[in-house]
Amino acid sequence: SQKIFRRRGLVMRLAAAETLGSTSVICADKTGTLTHGQMRVEEILAPDRGRALLCMALANEAVIEEKDGKKIARGEATDKAKLEEFLRGGGNLEKTLADLPRLALLQFDPGRKYLASFHEDKKSARVFVSGAPERILELSNLPAAKKTELTKTFENLSARGFRLIGLAEKPLSKTSKLPEKADSQAKLIRDLDYLGLAAIRDPIREDVREALAVTRRAGIRVIMITGDHALTARAIGQELGFAAGPAALITGAELDEMSDDDLRGRVGPFEIVARATPAHKMRIIDAWQKLGAVIAMTGDGVNDAPALKAANIGVAVGSGTDVAKESADLILLDDGFGAMTAAVEEGRAGFANIRKATITVMSNAFTEIMLILSSLIFFTPLPITAVQILWVNLAEDALPVLALAFEPPEAGVMNRKPLGRQEPILDREAKIIIFAVGLVMDAMLAGIFLWLLKFSGWPITKIQTFVFVATAVPTLINIFAFKSLRQPLLRTNLLNNRFLLLAVAVGFGLMIGAVYLPPLNDFLGTTALPGAVLAGILAFALVKLALVEFTKWRFRIKMPA
Repeated sequence: SQKIFRRRGLVMRLAAAETLGSTSVICADKTGTLTHGQMRVEEILAPDRGRALLCMALANEAVIEEKDGKKIARGEATDKAKLEEFLRGGGNLEKTLADLPRLALLQFDPGRKYLASFHEDKKSARVFVSGAPERILELSNLPAAKKTELTKTFENLSARGFRLIGLAEKPLSKTSKLPEKADSQAKLIRDLDYLGLAAIRDPIREDVREALAVTRRAGIRVIMITGDHALTARAIGQELGFAAGPAALITGAELDEMSDDDLRGRVGPFEIVARATPAHKMRIIDAWQKLGAVIAMTGDGVNDAPALKAANIGVAVGSGTDVAKESADLILLDDGFGAMTAAVEEGRAGFANIRKATITVMSNAFTEIMLILSSLIFFTPLPITAVQILWVNLAEDALPVLALAFEPPEAGVMNRKPLGRQEPILDREAKIIIFAVGLVMDAMLAGIFLWLLKFSGWPITKIQTFVFVATAVPTLINIFAFKSLRQPLLRTNLLNNRFLLLAVAVGFGLMIGAVYLPPLNDFLGTTALPGAVLAGILAFALVKLALVEFTKWRFRIKMPA
């Protein structure tokens, strides 16, 4: 979790750090995650620019705040861009609202696809509306021929990657009372006077193309979800490397026409979802989960909270709402998709490190069990005493195994397929290393113990010291082989984890002290061993290392062990 935090991701639930490694599908919001989320109005196509700017300022949920003596716009990216353009044009929102007091605000709704603001004029009441251009045209009083002409205009702009906002207004009778309920207010939004179009551009993040390429190489499918028009989504998607053919792009309206069974059968090729709502996100999550995928979903708004909860990994952007962040398992502190890719990489590395640590601990534990069991079978003194076992666990389990948590991601970790949802920590390779290799080496060590006991003439203290050292040293050496279960030892970077190097050095120091320091000899029941015996123990450790490397090689070339 700390590693993910250093790469601009904040893990909210610890289990998510591991689940990230199994992610097979990422549904990413375009705005803010794939793009900067810093929208700017680049063009206004309107006969009366002043009236269009007024509509952009009033049909808006953004607000003006003062910071360091400057007035800045705060709010959702599109609303913020509209209000900033009004201010750049010399507008004064405070004075405008004083001249046209707001009576009610019909907030943006994905189903309605527009935002409406009701105001009191000197002569009459008036409503200003902004939203999806096709919806604004549908609600306008323009003749059909003019609507067709304007549709071609906004489709051409959409194909160039612009997000388009339709603008309209309508006078209302001042004598009639404005309904309080939103549904009743929505019935007044018809026969609108069309004002024009605002074309908004949101630049793509510089690092997102590389992050997407890394994610795709990792076998993870990425789906871009956006509220934009299909042509806008296609243009931006193609720029980012998404497939944009008929089978790869779908709109929210087309999703609505599909049953859940149809969606599950056709969701595989989807790479771009345009004109999407939070409800569409929920359906996509459900379809992929029923196909067995581990899905990560990004979101930023209050309406995204259910989807973030439903996904295996809910991902909120740092600039999102508090509700979205509280529902998420991971927060992208800088909003960018690159942090998501980094989090997946660290999740995979975390799972791999858990596996390495588990193999190390269980190999040692299995050896100790086998040694104790051999003494029970052959009715001999204990090959290793209880206090010596505790010392071995301190030397080779405590610090070295903990240091494995600091192992960096292995080279090529993002070139592998995602781990399965039911991927066991102890896979077949791990079990063979622990039990098969362990059984061979433990039988050899038990045999050496029995031979020394019968033929060496050594005192039991010296024999137990031999077994004591021969139990610890192989683990302190083999832990370097466990740094990578996919690469041979000679191709593994042995020096990239200073904590492991320090821990192994401390482990060897503890073992040397246990054998050669008189106070520890008395405490542990050990005695000094000659150099030739230590050389024999080293040879024993290298035999185990060779067996571990052989097992890794067999699995690496996909041969049955």
